[in-house]
Amino acid sequence: MAYNTIILSGLPGSGKSTLLKNLAEIYNWEKYSIGDMWRARWKEEYPRGEVLFEEFWRTTTIEDNRRINEEALEIMRRGKTIWDSRFSVYYTRNLPILQVFLHTDLRVRAQRAIETSKYGKDKTEEEIAEILTAREQDEVRMGRTLYGADFDYRFPNLYHLRLDSSRLSIDKELQMIGSRMNF
Repeated sequence: MAYNTIILSGLPGSGKSTLLKNLAEIYNWEKYSIGDMWRARWKEEYPRGEVLFEEFWRTTTIEDNRRINEEALEIMRRGKTIWDSRFSVYYTRNLPILQVFLHTDLRVRAQRAIETSKYGKDKTEEEIAEILTAREQDEVRMGRTLYGADFDYRFPNLYHLRLDSSRLSIDKELQMIGSRMNF
């Protein structure tokens, strides 16, 4: 199959944003992130950050989640886009979209978050690991609420390609994805 869109899914902190940026440069396709769409809404609602993003997202409604995924699907259908999206693997199965899952060890993900100061400069690796674990649990819970009790975005059989970003260089990841694109 010739794919016209790439969707990156994966665990929080597994390297999706870095890979997304690199793929967008290679293919010259627009890049999107469901998380960025949510962060924009969060900033509108809490411009001073008085509520943490994770708390905001945890309280979003099913209707809001369905709506943002429907918006994403409309854009995905146009093609030539690259996405960071957890749940789209559920509703894009029959489209010419390469589904890629990134994973790596929790400790590595926490260390990456420390390096980027994503959760502030004063958090320990253990505290960040707790945040990442809670995010993952929230995402699994929301996915099941949206798409049924059996849905888990982490299931390997949902994806065309699974990459352990702690064992592969970014160049190797790009090569593996490129080999699947069939241009």
